[in-house]
Amino acid sequence: MDREQYCSFVNDLDKNNFICDVNGYDKIETVCPKPSILAAKQMRGCRIFNQGYNLYPEYMPNESEYDTAKQIIKKPMNFIWSDLTELHSQLNTGKQYDIIYLSNIFEYFHNRKKITGVLNNLRPFVKNGGEIMLYISWVQTPISESIDAAARDCGWGETKSHNKQNAFMLTMQRAR
Repeated sequence: MDREQYCSFVNDLDKNNFICDVNGYDKIETVCPKPSILAAKQMRGCRIFNQGYNLYPEYMPNESEYDTAKQIIKKPMNFIWSDLTELHSQLNTGKQYDIIYLSNIFEYFHNRKKITGVLNNLRPFVKNGGEIMLYISWVQTPISESIDAAARDCGWGETKSHNKQNAFMLTMQRAR
């Protein structure tokens, strides 16, 4: 897809309850790993993309970012459908990642120790210098403060907060 088609596809996700109904799905179905397609089909009606929120244009890649992504990403990424507390058991032992991106998940944990446990379980899968990125939509609330504190409790990396008007991004860079 070119950038315009991609942006249209992402925006259409918000308007459909079933990914197969999104215009352009036929273009990605043939190249996505089978487990990813199966997971998407099993999520019919779960409203994972359609929560009634508006998509913010500033979160869409600009032309340069989209071109860079197209150059870097040469094959589809595999989707792992797992309870986050069990994700570490689904990853390949010995494989490490530059980035693990967790979006809008910890807002629902409500338990600082549980968050720290998940992050510590993911640590072996993050390369030295790599990051776990935690996107949090509940900005400047006790929830975002708890998630920030839980990440700092880990002690194995440097944490940085990146606030934007309607979002909070916390990055944990593995230092050891």
